[in-house]
Order: sequence, then C-alpha cells, then structure tokens
Amino acid sequence: MSDIYSMFRKFINDDVTDYSMPDLETLKFLDSGILKLSEFADKRIYEDITITSTDIANGYKDLTHDCLSLIYTDMPYEGVYWQLDGLRRIVFWDTDYITEGTFDFKYKTTYKMFDGALRDNAYFDYPDSSSLDLGIVFWALAQYQSVNGIIAPDGSRNATISKSEEGLSVSYSSAETLDMSSPSALKERAIELFQGLNNKSKYIFSITV
Repeated sequence: MSDIYSMFRKFINDDVTDYSMPDLETLKFLDSGILKLSEFADKRIYEDITITSTDIANGYKDLTHDCLSLIYTDMPYEGVYWQLDGLRRIVFWDTDYITEGTFDFKYKTTYKMFDGALRDNAYFDYPDSSSLDLGIVFWALAQYQSVNGIIAPDGSRNATISKSEEGLSVSYSSAETLDMSSPSALKERAIELFQGLNNKSKYIFSITV
C-alpha cells in the first residue's frame, strides 16, 4: 500500500487498518495532489500520432499520456478544426479539414496517478521523496477540507496533526505549524514542498501511436 494513501487516511483520523477496498474519494483527492506536483515537473513526451480514416469518422484520437500543456505539433489547424479536450483526447471539430497521416506531438505530461485503483509505492514515477509525499497529502487535505471539513463540530481539529510512522522520514508533526482549517495554508505549504523538486534533467519519451 502506498505511503501517501496511508498517510492521508491517518491525517483524517481514519482508523481502518484493512485497505484492501479502495476509498475512491480519497484516491481522487490524492490524484489532485499528484497532478499539482506534475505542474512543477518537466516530464515531456515526444509522440508520433497517426490519424486514420476510422479516427476521423469517430471524431477523435487519444494521446497515450495525459497532456498538461501542448508544446509543439505539426498537425495543422489547431484551435480551428481540432483541439485537445480534457487531458488526452484530440477532438475533431470539422472532419472535412482533418487529413489522414502521422503528426508530431510534443507535450508536458503528468506523473502516474491512482486512477481509481490502490497502488504500491513502486508504481509511482515521481521522485522518491518524503517531502513530496507530504506535499501531495497536504494538497489532498486542502481539497478534502473544502468538501468535508477537518474541524469537528466542537471546534477541535478533526485531523491527526502529530504522528510518526515507520518507514516515513517526515513526521506528521510538520503539520502542527499549519492552520489545518485553512485550505489555502495547506496548499501554500504543498507548493513550497513541490518547488523543492530537483528536476534539472528532463524526462523524455518517444512513442509512435
């Protein structure tokens, strides 16, 4: 089981020890944290996309990976007759102007996310760092607080703010200096941790689809 999943659930005082069944809502919160971390990385994909007559008839073609931002493509009429819709899908607005062929796509992509399934630590491809783990969890907690709140009805904090766990080099007591009722404070701290990402070298992949 991934550290960030266990850490998040303990922060919100979830004492369930059997994590064989995923909490899909929790996974979505954590995915938002990984997505935010990805914005501070420079993981790029170079991909050859082949558009076929079937794709044109269907009205779309999917990239292999999520696209945070499109850096370059030699496919003409972007924003006129086609555009990226969501993270992966190339949607054709007017198929009369879409031609078959292979086109270059260069784009910034995301780190691996849960995508609705429980994962082990080894699955994720973001740098192995307890600080990044904590940043992801802080961002997820901010999203969680916006939906569920982490302040109990009696005014006490409905979250574990001081806890140490074997295998984690960062104590949960790091959260004691935060205003746990403030999503903005949690997000600011998460971004501070993400900005420490050492990513001087680019991740580059070449793919043909």
